[in-house]
Amino acid sequence: MVQRKFKTVLETLLKAIVVAGCLYYIGCYLFMVMRRLPYPFELEWLEGYFVAGMARVAAGDPLYAPPNSEFVPFLYPPLYYWITGGLAKLIGAGFWLGRLVSVSASLFSGFLVAVLAYRESGSRMGSCLAAGLFFACYGLSDCWYDVARVDSLFLALTLGGLYLARYHADAVSDVVLAAFFFAMACFTKQSAVFFVIGISFYYWTVHRKSAVIFMLTALLFIGGGNLLMHYGTDGWYGFYSYIVPFKHYGYTAARETAGLKEVYSQYTGLASRDYGSLIKLYSFFVNDLLFTIPVLIAGVAAWCAARYRSKEKSDDALLFCLSALAAALLASISMRCKYGGHINGIIPTVTIIIVCFGIVAGRYLVRPETPPWARMLIFAAVLLQLYMLRYTPGAYIPTREDGEAGRNVIKTIASVEGEVYVPFHSWYPAMAGKKMYVHKMPIEDVFIGYPDRFPRTLVELIAERHFAAILYNWEIDAGSTNPIEQAIVRNYTRRFRLPYGGSQDFIPRTGFRTRPRFMYLP
Repeated sequence: MVQRKFKTVLETLLKAIVVAGCLYYIGCYLFMVMRRLPYPFELEWLEGYFVAGMARVAAGDPLYAPPNSEFVPFLYPPLYYWITGGLAKLIGAGFWLGRLVSVSASLFSGFLVAVLAYRESGSRMGSCLAAGLFFACYGLSDCWYDVARVDSLFLALTLGGLYLARYHADAVSDVVLAAFFFAMACFTKQSAVFFVIGISFYYWTVHRKSAVIFMLTALLFIGGGNLLMHYGTDGWYGFYSYIVPFKHYGYTAARETAGLKEVYSQYTGLASRDYGSLIKLYSFFVNDLLFTIPVLIAGVAAWCAARYRSKEKSDDALLFCLSALAAALLASISMRCKYGGHINGIIPTVTIIIVCFGIVAGRYLVRPETPPWARMLIFAAVLLQLYMLRYTPGAYIPTREDGEAGRNVIKTIASVEGEVYVPFHSWYPAMAGKKMYVHKMPIEDVFIGYPDRFPRTLVELIAERHFAAILYNWEIDAGSTNPIEQAIVRNYTRRFRLPYGGSQDFIPRTGFRTRPRFMYLP
């Protein structure tokens, strides 16, 4: 009797601690969003150029045009730009608007993760665990959920499609709506196509009529939409969104491109390795997943093993989860293991693993026959996983010194008489009331595969000393083979280093940690 009471008390205590841990991570995310959302400069070094794309849509300028000195798009489809640009027409472009879309999408994703876990397990505790673990992985993603990038919108649309595909597969209109969600995900980030393939397999196995409707509708939405975009932009949409990205998967010459080597050597350890690198693939499975979320992986593996040993092999929920997980793995590999892939690429895989874990944990917790020791083991395991996912929130929140340094940079740009080119932070001149010019990274994205598509007009402007100043992030090597850096070295001289109060001031808190450092003058 005493022993049973002790077990009950211990189980209740563990449960309370785990719930508190989940609520802590959810609260921590909300707190960090409130601190990071209004920050008027880049949280991640490419955010500014997404704001530039937003501003172009708001102004009615094209996103997909021949490479030129003013704008070369990142290698993404247009939906994120269209949504943010449409809002910017009403309230103006800015970092906070792009982040607000991402925050809204990430909160919706967290909600869907919880709902999926609850619908499959019938356990509120399983739902709570899934939501808590999702927001606990905010730090694992290098705090990517709220930045003004496409990832959170892509994930929300994908999870919306998964929800519809799982629970609304009977009515034709619902299947069409699921296909529409996946199509919108594809028009946010191309890797969503793997989920279309995975769900097509799931439908084909459990509901063949729905599979035919889904595949035909998805083909119409995705294929037709891409064709319209391709021909509506004279082929430039297809060039930026598909042709150039495919070229990246075969790129192996990082050491020959000094600018890219500089970026990716600081971005992440294996970023400069090419797509075919077995070391990079090994690192994805071992370092990115197994060493960071071992408890979640073990739980999903145990579920699969238990179903395999069970006499009743049929389990639509497991088939659905495995189809989604296979799609997520392919999507993550395509993003993380490509040349320059960052840790945000693992978000789809980690999210689906969390959903699967929430389902299996919830099923065991809700069963009356589950012994107390098994429930305590689940709570202890989740507690261990939450501990492994700990991070320091303050390291990702900009400081007062960051804001002051940013304002000084904008003042410096504004004080120059004439145009100023800031290759790696091209929205900052616009903030200083000057004309914005193309960001250097999309130029490099195109150049490594198609050097003949290089925006020669930009090099000509530099050669003509059109810019009164150029702010660069590192001292350019005189022997650089990069055309832009060559033109700068030939026509400009490094005059001084931008003054910062500290070594970490104005360093973006997410992604590539870099800042404008040197001013080059004619």
